[in-house]
Amino acid sequence: ALPIYRIKKEQLKARKGKDKFTASVLTALISEITTIGKNNGNRETTEQESIGVIKKFKKNVVETMKVVSDEEKKKELEKEISIYDNFLPQMMTENETSTAIEAIIVEMENPNMGLVMKELKTNYGSQLDMALASKLVKQKL
Repeated sequence: ALPIYRIKKEQLKARKGKDKFTASVLTALISEITTIGKNNGNRETTEQESIGVIKKFKKNVVETMKVVSDEEKKKELEKEISIYDNFLPQMMTENETSTAIEAIIVEMENPNMGLVMKELKTNYGSQLDMALASKLVKQKL
């Protein structure tokens, strides 16, 4: 199922369970995710777009954590990060990424950086650390 449906389900559970913090984090997430599709031809937001929003929210919290010294606030931010992590796909390990790259290169007649990266993004999209993939592709070509 699309992340948005899972998020809505969890938000409802949090509201019923009187978990105001989780409910409010998920409400903000739902709002941002649905806005993307609405503003782009009044359609449903895609899974890729949803994951992009979740990653952006998580990144903002990670950045905030770097400057927060209050322990209570830090705990709250860690809880928020774990909420986002629940909805993000499992990232591929360096070994898995390396194996995927090798398989793609073997399949191609004239592999080059652009083609290999495009194929990786098509096949593994949001599970891939693109910076790591780029580094590994450079090493293998």
